[in-house]
Amino acid sequence: MGESKFMASKSHAEARRRGEIGTFGVRFLPGKLHTKTGQTLHLTMKALAIFKLALAISTILFVATTAQAALVMTGGNQTIWGCMEAQLEGHYGAGATGAIWSGGGGTFSPNSTTMNATYTPCAAEISAGSTTLTLTSLPPGPGQASATMSITILPNTTASAGGNQTICSGGSTAGLGGAVCSSATNGVWTSSGTGTFAPTATTLNATYTPSAADAAAGTVTLTLEPQPCSVSTARVLVSIQAPPVVEEAPTNLTVCGESPAAFTVVATDTNLAYQWQVSQDGGTTFTNISATATNASYTNLAPTLADNGNQIGRASCRERV
Repeated sequence: MGESKFMASKSHAEARRRGEIGTFGVRFLPGKLHTKTGQTLHLTMKALAIFKLALAISTILFVATTAQAALVMTGGNQTIWGCMEAQLEGHYGAGATGAIWSGGGGTFSPNSTTMNATYTPCAAEISAGSTTLTLTSLPPGPGQASATMSITILPNTTASAGGNQTICSGGSTAGLGGAVCSSATNGVWTSSGTGTFAPTATTLNATYTPSAADAAAGTVTLTLEPQPCSVSTARVLVSIQAPPVVEEAPTNLTVCGESPAAFTVVATDTNLAYQWQVSQDGGTTFTNISATATNASYTNLAPTLADNGNQIGRASCRERV
């Protein structure tokens, strides 16, 4: 069992009938002893041929080389996001003349016989979270080899942001309220304009200061894109208002205690809104007088000595309604 054998492919009687006395074929069947990779065997057989009573000794030399086993390797397992491609790395050698990728429902590019092809997972694989690819040696047959690799697929990254904002020209937005899903490493803000993000464009809750060109355009769109890739982004529309034109500012007043002090402003703009403010530190900071002080006129019905030196007014733009 397992021994090598010679087998005649043409009997002596068959050769005689065909007029081929002295010619016959022999097949060599290697056993386990002779199937080592790359082994070369030199086989010698002595045949006795009888032709017209002449005796001749013929020596026939056979050279048989057993098939060499193939070898393939992959570059190892990978982890990618669902919106990415996997960069494959395959190798073949020994008895292999090539290799082919298979498995999965995605796409190999440029083709499945390219060792460094890229693989794009299909929707089902992204949903499942993984897939397995196989690299098989060519040509098929005894000694064919294969190797597998797995690809772990993280969920696609998504982003969200706070609502749209309306700001005054020369001012900055409130925090943009950006957020990305847990599988994303971070997010990056970009602008359709030329303003700046603070402290950086990779700060999810950054603020944005429009440029003069942004203010002249009147609007700018800010986009948050999760990293390293994304299938969804978040956008914030910033409307930029120029300050209203104050044609008549409130005048300074000197009144007796407990006597009303009335102030009036005349301004022009579209859909004006008013909010009277007071400063008690010489105009460094202002605070709203009240939630109802929102008309073109404001009257302090009963001033006191504590109001002495206060500044009333301050022109500013507000969100239009």
